[in-house]
Amino acid sequence: MPITIASVFTADLLDKAYILLNSIKQNKKPETNVHYILFIKYTSNCNKAFCKKYLDDLVSDDFRISILSASTFEKNIHVKGVPYFLFIRCLLPNILLNCDKLIYLDVDVACVRPGIEALWNMPMDSLYVRAVIDPPVHWCPGCDEDYHNTRAVNYFNAGVLLMNLKKIKDDGLADVLEHWCANWDHEFLHCVHRDQTLLNYLLKAHVALIPFKWNNMVFGVSNVTLSSYERCLVRMEGYGSCLDSLRDAVFIHFVGPGKPWNDAELKRGEAVFPYLKQELAMWKQIEEKYGKRE
Repeated sequence: MPITIASVFTADLLDKAYILLNSIKQNKKPETNVHYILFIKYTSNCNKAFCKKYLDDLVSDDFRISILSASTFEKNIHVKGVPYFLFIRCLLPNILLNCDKLIYLDVDVACVRPGIEALWNMPMDSLYVRAVIDPPVHWCPGCDEDYHNTRAVNYFNAGVLLMNLKKIKDDGLADVLEHWCANWDHEFLHCVHRDQTLLNYLLKAHVALIPFKWNNMVFGVSNVTLSSYERCLVRMEGYGSCLDSLRDAVFIHFVGPGKPWNDAELKRGEAVFPYLKQELAMWKQIEEKYGKRE
């Protein structure tokens, strides 16, 4: 049975999606089969045919890619002030009816070393999801609203998820997730992370936290007090510093609105973002290693 992975993104990030997919293909074991399902919100310049052609050189017997239009699910999602397609990950249990287990990855994630098989083979049993704690939300006072809404002690980041779709469906939560996506503005008075908040609120009863290496968010520390972040990270994982944790990372997650591939990132400065130089250097390495060859 192949490892099934899904991602959701707009077509203007197709080159970033290529890097994500290629990084997984290069770091998986040769005998591992992967089925990657992409939900793409097309733009005027990038339709399904263009996206398929762009990704075609990644397709092989051991790496299959399926492309679905994100617009197909727009009628099931009613939200204001945020792109609707972000909520598709909440609908996955009802969309992928023949899929019992799934790895979900954000498009701003890259796989930087082998290990995806170990993530896939983690026992799920009675769990809905395995995920990494969200450090910025846990240690940033500005995100208190998410706690008031979710009351999730193990509030997780939804950028890398191992999901037990079968249990979510069997327990009736797939329909609940779909209902809340369709009635979002009536259900939540206020929240910070929207679709992530919804997943935390409804799945919190059966969550297991996994080590930071599965979703390393070091390059999001501008969202929190650095000393607090490092103190908590050291306590949880035993690293001497945030950058020290990168040595074990399987997935690097460039969280937050500032991305290393945007020119605006260069203007933030080290005073605002202490690891800016390291982030830009790492992204350049990732881009050179896994980016599309023309």
